[in-house]
Amino acid sequence: MTLLEWDERVSAAAHAYTSDLPSAQSFFLIAGAVPVYAVPVGLAWLFWRNQGTDRVVAVKIFVSAIVAWQVLSNAIGTFLYSTYGFRDRPFAPVSSGEFFFERPEKAFPSDHASVLGVVTMMLFAAGYRKLAWVFVVLTFVTMVGRVGVGYHYLGDMLGGLAVAALTFAMMRLIDKPLDRALKGISFLNARVKAG
Repeated sequence: MTLLEWDERVSAAAHAYTSDLPSAQSFFLIAGAVPVYAVPVGLAWLFWRNQGTDRVVAVKIFVSAIVAWQVLSNAIGTFLYSTYGFRDRPFAPVSSGEFFFERPEKAFPSDHASVLGVVTMMLFAAGYRKLAWVFVVLTFVTMVGRVGVGYHYLGDMLGGLAVAALTFAMMRLIDKPLDRALKGISFLNARVKAG
């Protein structure tokens, strides 16, 4: 049995299990779609705190999320689909969409896992441990929800985490120059006046 066949079997079993629980389908749909929206909320909160450092960190995490989602995930997915005719979404009906993220034709790698994964890694690296642990939970819930509802195979989620790790490594390589550039922007370093 190949790795892709194993992945398809495991994902089919997870989807079949959740499909047998009609009341759980709504939970898995919400779990697979909603937690990613904590990213803009969390970054906005971090940005508008009173410390200039928080603003720089929020911008760096935002840039990381965009690189993971719009650059690496798209490049890898486009390459695999155009070169190898990679697999489509497993079980989700094409008509079942989401608010902003859903692209029914592309399953690998998962954009949700990429974005949530890199945000989590960047939060840990920046020392925001409590917020990072919240994102660990959100990432896990999203991954389970997306496989359970049939938007992704398990391998798509793991591929998304690999994209997150690659993005994180790239961002760490340019961290010091990016930090200097962002700290040079006065708006990012100004303290927010209370009241």
